[in-house]
Amino acid sequence: MSIAISDDHRALLDAVRRFTAARCGSEVVRAAVDAEADSLPPFWDEIATLGWLGLHLPESVGGQGHGFVELAIVLEEMGRALAPGPLLPTVLASAVVHSGGGGPTGVLADLADGRAVGSVALGPALAAERGASGSLVVSGTTGPVLCGSLAALVVVPVSVAGVERWCVVSVADAEVSPLGSLDPTDLHVQPDAPFEVIRANYRTLMQKLKLHPDLGGDHWTAVHINTAYAILADPVRRRAYDRELLASYDIATLSRGPLPSGRRSPEPRPKAAFRDQRNFYRILQVNDPFLH
Repeated sequence: MSIAISDDHRALLDAVRRFTAARCGSEVVRAAVDAEADSLPPFWDEIATLGWLGLHLPESVGGQGHGFVELAIVLEEMGRALAPGPLLPTVLASAVVHSGGGGPTGVLADLADGRAVGSVALGPALAAERGASGSLVVSGTTGPVLCGSLAALVVVPVSVAGVERWCVVSVADAEVSPLGSLDPTDLHVQPDAPFEVIRANYRTLMQKLKLHPDLGGDHWTAVHINTAYAILADPVRRRAYDRELLASYDIATLSRGPLPSGRRSPEPRPKAAFRDQRNFYRILQVNDPFLH
C-alpha cells in the first residue's frame, strides 16, 4: 500500500507512475546497470522541470512549497520503478541544507532545479577549524557518498570545537575516489546475514520481477526466490539448512554462485555432499547474474 492517502497525493502518485512507465523502462534500467561509470539519467532535466527535486523546499528558495510526504510519494514511485540517478541524494542534501539554515547563497535553488547534484556523506564527522577569516577549514576522509561521482557538492558532518554540525563542501575543493560497484561474484547474503537483509533483498528481487519481467523474471524464477525465502525466513529451517550447507561447502565456494548440480563442490568438506544443490543465499542476492 502506498503512503499516498489524500486525493492530491493519489494524483501525484499516478502522475509519477505514468512518468516512470513512459521514461524509465527496462532499457533505461539495464543501461544504468551495465554502464561503466555513473551518469545522469536521460530524464533528469524532466524531473527538474516537474519540480520534483524541490517538492519539500519553500518557494522562497526555489522549491515547490510542499513537504516531505509529497517528496516521499515521488521517491517511493521512482524506487518502485528502479529509476537510476541521483534523485535521492540530491533531495536529501537539500533537506539537510535547508534544515541547517540554507547554506551558501544559491545552493538550494541549484539543487531544486537540477543545475547541481548533491549528496550527503554518511561517514563520521570530519575535523574542522576556524580560519583567520572566520571560514571553516575541513580536513579528513569520509564516505561512502551516494552518487558522489556525480555530485557538485556534498553535505558533510564536521566537528568544530567539539560541536558537530553540517558543512557544504564543493567537490571541486575535494578529492573524490570512486568506489567500485558490488561485484556480482561476491556473496552479499552470507549464512550469517541478519534476517532484515534477507527480507530486504527478497522484496527488492520480487519487485524487480514484477516491474521488469524481461530482465529474467519468469514463473520459475519467482518460485526459486520464494522457496529460498521460505527456508531462510524460518529460523528453524534456516539453522538446519546452514548446518548441512556449511558441512559440505566453504564460503569461498558458495560465493561463486549456484552450487554444482548432481556433483559435489570441487573443494568439499569431508562430510556427505549437501542434499539440496541450490544455493539459497545466492538466489537472494540482489545483483545476482541469476536475474540478468
